[in-house]
Amino acid sequence: AAMRVAESLTASNPSCQPALLQELARLKTGTSEETIFQAALSAGNLPKPEALPLLARIVSQATEHLLIRDAVISGLQDWELQFLQLLLSDPKWTEQKPGRSAMLQALAGAIIKERQPTKIGMLLRLVAGQGSTQAWRQRSLLDGIAANGTGRSAQPISFSSAPEALESLAKSTDARTRQQTERIKSLFAWPGHQSAATKSQPPVRPLSSTEESVIAEGRNLFQQVCAGCHGLTGQGLKPMAPPLVNSEWVLGSDSRLIRIALHGVGGPIKVNGTAYQPPDILPEMPALAVLEDAQIASILSYVRRDWGHEAAPVSPARVAVIRNETSNRELPWNEEELLQIK
Repeated sequence: AAMRVAESLTASNPSCQPALLQELARLKTGTSEETIFQAALSAGNLPKPEALPLLARIVSQATEHLLIRDAVISGLQDWELQFLQLLLSDPKWTEQKPGRSAMLQALAGAIIKERQPTKIGMLLRLVAGQGSTQAWRQRSLLDGIAANGTGRSAQPISFSSAPEALESLAKSTDARTRQQTERIKSLFAWPGHQSAATKSQPPVRPLSSTEESVIAEGRNLFQQVCAGCHGLTGQGLKPMAPPLVNSEWVLGSDSRLIRIALHGVGGPIKVNGTAYQPPDILPEMPALAVLEDAQIASILSYVRRDWGHEAAPVSPARVAVIRNETSNRELPWNEEELLQIK
């Protein structure tokens, strides 16, 4: 509780943030998981790169804990590459331990989702540089990249020429590395390789400064309200809730998504071709109607534009309209009802 209050106070008084970071760094090994989890969340909201060493220390000590890994990753927005470089340069990370492979996969996936060729080129060079002596790290990073090629319809990321690191990986003596390299090629385009595909889809509309501020607020609300079931990175947590990443319910009709947020949803539901029902998830997602229209809009805008998503944000006015239209609704929606809504 003290960390959350201090984080809130220093947000409006940035000159005190170094002192908070120093206090968080005093946490010792053996501290409760709940405290470490909150420390990761609070440190993630402090300025970068100053907070990166503390986040690296936290994840190194508690990599086996999914929620702590997610908390660290959630605070790295746009700093995943630098954080990955920090971990790979740490001699302690040459040893494979529970959770470390998953952490590297998540970081590689987050970097790919930024869709920035310069950063992705550096990531591919890091992958190629692991070699046979750190095969587990190379495979983990490749798995993280490849996971973003599953079920995605986004246009390929364009390079001016074939990345040398990718060509090096394609010549690896390890058969699995070659297979994964061939698989991830579908994510990229360069002259002579999927070059026409990059012209087949319109560019994503950039966010306005107001929308960016709304989405930043949505991220904070998501951590408080939704992450306990859906996970901080939207991957879903068993036996709580299905994933939000690449979900057609998130990226599709905002009329359905707003109704889900306002009244909840119950019963079996299919996400990305997989059917979810108890005991894999809870029987019902609770309604969020107690939140204000602007709060619901910010959460939904966040999940539609983070994790590599490119859907349009949701406006408070749109939430207000649907709240009014469904004011007599008392029960959660089910999949059949939602599919009838255009």
